[in-house]
Amino acid sequence: MSRSTFALCCLIALTCTSPITAEPTGDTDDFIDARSDTWAQVALQIWDWAELGYKEERSSALLQQHLRDTTWST
Repeated sequence: MSRSTFALCCLIALTCTSPITAEPTGDTDDFIDARSDTWAQVALQIWDWAELGYKEERSSALLQQHLRDTTWST
């Protein structure tokens, strides 16, 4: 799987599973696009670390921090 495909898959998965704290005021595409740069960078960083399954400590910490920053509770 190419890096950009992986990043896109992660972005879609994270965007679709995150709770929406406020109703989007514009088009759905605009709502998703507003967060795409952030989640693309997160996905690429996780890909660069390439941690083994069940030992994904840095990846997990990075995702938790970004989710906390977007009002999720972890």
